[in-house]
Amino acid sequence: SGDVEKAFSDFWESEKSESLKQIAKDENIPFQNIQELVGEYMYTQKLPRGQDIADMLPEQPKLLERKGIIERILSGIQNFVDVFEW
Repeated sequence: SGDVEKAFSDFWESEKSESLKQIAKDENIPFQNIQELVGEYMYTQKLPRGQDIADMLPEQPKLLERKGIIERILSGIQNFVDVFEW
């Protein structure tokens, strides 16, 4: 039973990491930045502000695109935490 728990734990950590990497890749955010956003959300239980997300983007989006990008990232963070942390 110890082997099964270890195997599942390894699998879960791998899936968690891959999911976070996919969010970072899809939204063109450095992996470290998305980790910080998720960590802050888990600690404060408050979603990051839109400006905090925009500041982490490598290129500032056009004004019309900004809201959609921020909403996608917030949704990705919420989904990630719902699946892997709670």
